[in-house]
Amino acid sequence: MRLCAGRNGQLLNLSSLANDCGITHTTTRRWLSILEASFVVRLLRPHHANFSKRLIKSPKLYFLDSGLLCYGTMGRYHHQVHDKEVLKVGMNVHQMPAEQDTLLRDISEEKIEPLFDRVKEISAYRDKRDQKPLLDSFQRLHDVVQTDENMLEAVLECTLAGATMGEIAGILRQAWGTPYDPYGHLESPIGSAQ
Repeated sequence: MRLCAGRNGQLLNLSSLANDCGITHTTTRRWLSILEASFVVRLLRPHHANFSKRLIKSPKLYFLDSGLLCYGTMGRYHHQVHDKEVLKVGMNVHQMPAEQDTLLRDISEEKIEPLFDRVKEISAYRDKRDQKPLLDSFQRLHDVVQTDENMLEAVLECTLAGATMGEIAGILRQAWGTPYDPYGHLESPIGSAQ
């Protein structure tokens, strides 16, 4: 099985596989037919316009069960990496000491933490708004979308009342019959679709 896993995606050479296993060519063919019948491997036969070439050319061997493929190949691969038979930059050669590896920390400080400040700004902005005109404009937008009227004036009314683009998009989604928040974290300011 492991010898087949090492040949995944390659042209199948039954003689080579048989020699590596220490068995006959015929036995190898029979074992492969069992693996193919049990949907562990698939022999992808070549397609040519000339039918005789289809019979002569070798098929490719593919594992259908990726778990078995990984089990058959990765154990050996991990040993090769550990023993430095296979060199992988950052894993077994040219490794950076942990105190110098600051990439993720830098990304967190420069990219993610400022977003928390932006969330606080938006929350403060939302708390300052006058809620009555805002809710009225949301309801008007919802009602206008249900008709054939032009919704541009209703969208402008929402923005003048202090609505964010996310809130407007949520009201439009809700008016068209989909959830206000597709992820289910936020509730609609006008309640359920009316």
